[in-house]
Amino acid sequence: MKIAVMQPAFIPPASYLRLFAACDVFVVLDDVQFDRRWYTHRQQLTGRTGNKQWLTLPLKKMPRDTTMICGLEWQDNARDRWVGRLKNFPVFDKESAMTVNTKNLFNLLSPVDCVSNGLFEAVMHLRIKSILDKSSRLNIAPELHGQDRIIAICKKLGATEYVNSPGGRELYDDDSFMKEGIKLTFLPDYKGSYDSVLERLQDETPKEIRQEIMENL
Repeated sequence: MKIAVMQPAFIPPASYLRLFAACDVFVVLDDVQFDRRWYTHRQQLTGRTGNKQWLTLPLKKMPRDTTMICGLEWQDNARDRWVGRLKNFPVFDKESAMTVNTKNLFNLLSPVDCVSNGLFEAVMHLRIKSILDKSSRLNIAPELHGQDRIIAICKKLGATEYVNSPGGRELYDDDSFMKEGIKLTFLPDYKGSYDSVLERLQDETPKEIRQEIMENL
């Protein structure tokens, strides 16, 4: 069984979603420290000026060094802030399955549920079959970090192959995975658009984006 493990990304590009196409089970890595510099809570979209701007989830300020992704919380006035932020991006002027669901993200219980559900909806819309799981439910020992944590997740789920994006080449050691009977595989550099699929689906069909993804496996 092939698995991929990655921190959740908010309305990401196809280069991220191809991990779903490359694996049997995609594990949302949500029991690790929240990185404010990454894409878990934000994404760049085209603003009304035509330039890329950050659309950021209205999260409550929490301790920088101890907050896990699964522990993120909404601000008390998050709904009002969210409605105001969406007005800066013309993509939300259009009614589509993904834009409506993104507008209504507060129907979900937590930020990680919001982002994870958005990932699942995106791949289903692109007709990519994959099972989604969360690392926080696997009870992996908290003292395990980095590569050791990934290997523990693979073993917990009975994986025979771990699929990673090309950016992870410097993070993982092939021999360490082989000792555990797990094949380590890296996807090639992505040759395609890095715009959020939320925007791309306004002008492109799911079939076109899916074909691009399959050509980059």
